[in-house]
Amino acid sequence: MNYKIDLISRTPSFVWCFIICFVIAILFVTGAPTNGAFSWADSPRHALNGAFIMDMIKDMPTSDPVGYAYDYYSQFPALTILFYPPLYSFILASFYATFGVSQETALLAGFVCYCFFAVGTYYLARFWLSPFASFGATLILCVAPEIAFWGRQVMLEIPVYAFMVWSAYYLNRYVRTNQIKYLYFSVALLVSAVYTKSPVVFIALPYLVILFRHRGMEVFKDKHNYAILVLAVLGMIPMIYITFKFGQSNIQAATNSPEAINDTFTFEVLFWYLIRIPTQLGWAAIVGLFVAFAAFVLLTEDKVKAIKNSLFLILWFVVGYIFYTFIELKLVRFSMHMILPLVLFIGFACDKINEKKQYLGSGFIAIIMVLTFVETVTMRPVEYVAGYNDVVENVTKLAPQNSNVLFSGYHDGSFIFAMRAVGDRPDVSIVRSDKLLLRIASRRELGVEEKNYTIEEIAELINELAIHYVVAQPDFWTDLEQMKLLQTLLESDKFEEIQRFKMEANYDAAEKELVIYRNLGNVAVGPVNIKNELSLIGMTISNRNFND
Repeated sequence: MNYKIDLISRTPSFVWCFIICFVIAILFVTGAPTNGAFSWADSPRHALNGAFIMDMIKDMPTSDPVGYAYDYYSQFPALTILFYPPLYSFILASFYATFGVSQETALLAGFVCYCFFAVGTYYLARFWLSPFASFGATLILCVAPEIAFWGRQVMLEIPVYAFMVWSAYYLNRYVRTNQIKYLYFSVALLVSAVYTKSPVVFIALPYLVILFRHRGMEVFKDKHNYAILVLAVLGMIPMIYITFKFGQSNIQAATNSPEAINDTFTFEVLFWYLIRIPTQLGWAAIVGLFVAFAAFVLLTEDKVKAIKNSLFLILWFVVGYIFYTFIELKLVRFSMHMILPLVLFIGFACDKINEKKQYLGSGFIAIIMVLTFVETVTMRPVEYVAGYNDVVENVTKLAPQNSNVLFSGYHDGSFIFAMRAVGDRPDVSIVRSDKLLLRIASRRELGVEEKNYTIEEIAELINELAIHYVVAQPDFWTDLEQMKLLQTLLESDKFEEIQRFKMEANYDAAEKELVIYRNLGNVAVGPVNIKNELSLIGMTISNRNFND
């Protein structure tokens, strides 16, 4: 395309990338919860996984790394390392080692990944779009409601997106230059993406199609392709083992989820993600997609050529849509990684309109950028529940040496991460009431089995576990008999209420307050053996130094 020489077209790419990262910084500064204020249950667990990796590298338990992990879980029973792909935990560990363990440090790591994702998206878009259209499409994607919601939490969605877009960038650079080093880079980054969040492996199919389209049967004659294949397979073997050994809940969610709709070939299932694209991108971007379709129909002279030139992006969306549709468990955030081609389609409209009337297309995409940003800021704030750091700071001052704390509440991950980040009590471990009194595979919605303790047995069990203090959310799961007995016990003369904390939230959170209770019973002198059932992998683990 020929564009007039003007300020926009002469603006260097690094300026557009800087602006995008600056806007992302604004989103973080104004909307990312800090001071231990998590909401989504997985977020503090990802944060804790990074702390575990840092601590393990620092302590170097070469003689018994498994025992070290058991000890760590016994102290901080929200650890989920290996239940998820582990790469991002190592990234977090490097940030923790430099800046200390905190939610703020984890968010800094997320911000850096967000910027890499944004810059990668911009340079990927440049294969098809002008600089300003690439800038506009990238910014729309980066401030889209679903992207910004999960990107400002300690989650895997944006880090894996960063690996994904740079992998796609180097694949397309290889196709255009035939320099084999770019294919090595692309596959290495794709393997890294799978080690961050494995479902993005779907993009391997579009990669293969593009490679065969580019080189045909010559693909089988290039020794580098065999070397890349061998390296990729070898690299994936540990991930395959980890998935089948520790990630059974993820496999079940994909193939046999109890929450799934039974019949796949129904309107509800086949269009489940399609009708939620406005939730992901925002309504301004949806209008932009309709305009883009009109621009394709009315302004594109050689439509077949345009489709061929965009085949990779079309395959990205279509294969991704089919892949996520056939995963039984449906969540809107799962399909975030298929929507990038849609915003590039809006950039396509910008360029096509500019061909007919200079600046009109630029104005069109600028309006969508602004409206998407406004919709995200006003309609999709990141949820949080604040106050856990304060609770932890108080209970750790009270807990005797080598004692334990029982936590009973919905956001156990927030409390446990705070114990590692601000507690500074390596002699104190956390016992979770749900693990003590119930058996839950992964989530209560998937089924729960109650143990059969009497109230006296629960009191004795708490004493035997050297639990001097209990932190409890009032009425937590008291529809279950065992949890109701626990609350009755805490309100009896065997415990003394010490302090109540009002929990601040920007949504109707389950917990309104947390209460610290002191155990007045005959508490054992610690340290003691803590056993935790890991139902997902059929194991019960204990402290290394207290195995029966």
